[in-house]
Amino acid sequence: DVAGNVSPALADIDSMMWRQPDSAFVMLQAFASSPSADSLGEFDGHYFHLLLSELLYKNDYAQTNRGELLRAVEYFDSLHVNKDSDILAFLDARSHYIKGVGYYETDSVVEACREYFKALETMEGNHREKELIGIKANFMAMSFTRLEQLYSDFYLHEPALYFGEMALYYYYMHDAEPLHVAWVLDEIGMQHYMMDHDDSAYYYYKKVLFCLPDTNVLAFRDTKSQLALLSYKNGASTETVLHQLDILTNLSESEGEKLTRQAIMGEICYREALFDSAWVHLNGVFHKTDNLELKKQVAEWLVEICRTQGKDLEILEYAGFLVPYANLEKNQSERKSGLTELYKNYVISKNERQLQTDKDNALKRWRSVLGYSLIVLLITSILLFNYKKKKNRLERQLVEEQYCHEIQQKAVLGRLKKSNENLRKTVEQLKNESDKVPPQQPGKEISYKAFLDEPICKAIIDTVHQQQFKSKIDHIIYKSHALRKNQTKALRVAADKTLDNFTKRIRKQYPKLTDEDVTYCCLYLLGLSEADVSALMQKAYTTVCERKRKIRRILGEEGDIATILQKIIVTT
Repeated sequence: DVAGNVSPALADIDSMMWRQPDSAFVMLQAFASSPSADSLGEFDGHYFHLLLSELLYKNDYAQTNRGELLRAVEYFDSLHVNKDSDILAFLDARSHYIKGVGYYETDSVVEACREYFKALETMEGNHREKELIGIKANFMAMSFTRLEQLYSDFYLHEPALYFGEMALYYYYMHDAEPLHVAWVLDEIGMQHYMMDHDDSAYYYYKKVLFCLPDTNVLAFRDTKSQLALLSYKNGASTETVLHQLDILTNLSESEGEKLTRQAIMGEICYREALFDSAWVHLNGVFHKTDNLELKKQVAEWLVEICRTQGKDLEILEYAGFLVPYANLEKNQSERKSGLTELYKNYVISKNERQLQTDKDNALKRWRSVLGYSLIVLLITSILLFNYKKKKNRLERQLVEEQYCHEIQQKAVLGRLKKSNENLRKTVEQLKNESDKVPPQQPGKEISYKAFLDEPICKAIIDTVHQQQFKSKIDHIIYKSHALRKNQTKALRVAADKTLDNFTKRIRKQYPKLTDEDVTYCCLYLLGLSEADVSALMQKAYTTVCERKRKIRRILGEEGDIATILQKIIVTT
């Protein structure tokens, strides 16, 4: 095995790289200048250039050995195919990752993304989950983080959220520093916020604050600002939120941080139609910030403010700034399409690998069962032989057991008679309690069966029965079965028609429920599971579970959600 004969010096540099990349780079430079570098074998030569590319990247230098790296990728690919070795698979994955970094530095994002996926597939296809620990878990976290940032830059939120959650898993697997964990939690919270998953965004932003070891850091103030914005969206006093943001603005340690806080204040004023105040905040940010993404967002709000206030001259400056971005968005559509296709293929490939793993495990279990069955058969044969020799004794035992059984039956009959009496009393008690249930109000015509017989309800139930949606499969695979807006509207109309204006009554009784919450309630009245709702609403399974817990909290009851809603229908 050539990987077993690697240069000890290069192995030491590799080990140092994962802890102190700057020191490892110095060590590699010293090695390159030593006589040992002139006598490297083929494997060590390619290994050297892989380390050099990685250390250039980790120390913020551009790749200067691109040609040698590409040859190293081909070499490790060939070794990986011909030799079954975890070490070679790891080196091959790393070579593809750093090859992707080179593509990204030249703005070839689709090609970069393809290499990142190749790195992940190499690791996942050659290592069991329990083997992805230590520096391998570090590498997986780094790869998923890279993909999260890339997809987030293109506003592809669903894939970015998936990669963020995977990165978080591997950050935990290799005991990453709290600041790194806080960073990825913030990224996940941001994706939820941009997808209007306010509950999930709030959950992850709170976890950021819990992870941070120090409250006097930028990440803490950024998160507090996001939580303030979320509280505004959820109905908090505008004056209170602006006061909180003003305090955070005064705590800013740099001009860039101060402008970010002012942009959030300007956004709130814009949403509240306080256009004069919004213009003061946003115009200052537009002219001072170096953050192009922030400047673009601020310019969009300023254009709308100018239109509202008739500022025809001022609007030209902001609109002119946005023109190149409009053209850029058109040019990005092909890239987005390529990135989406790569993500879909990766998820499908990963699910297929998992399915094959499950089949292999099932085959191993079947073989084990077969082996145990043969042993049992042998033991049974021996026992049968012994049984025939002791037949007379067993027959006597059988007579005695029958006698004991008769006695036991009599005892059981006695207990059964007593149990029936208790059951009769329980039925009478339940009848008395049912008489206390308030009668249905006159004029209400509520028929739960009529609701289930509605065409839209039957269509939904038929779809669920036919498809058998699974919680472990990514909901995006079921996109073709997602409910359209006219279907969710028809479902709500059916509930109002057959259940005495159910949606209006429950909104009135529980004002904290949103329109989307009520749609979820209608689906749960059909007896659907979280996996079914996840597929039909095209929401992540974890998001649906969090939504269900939220509805239970608002309704003030625990237990089966469908039962709770049916009771509300009758008693409201």
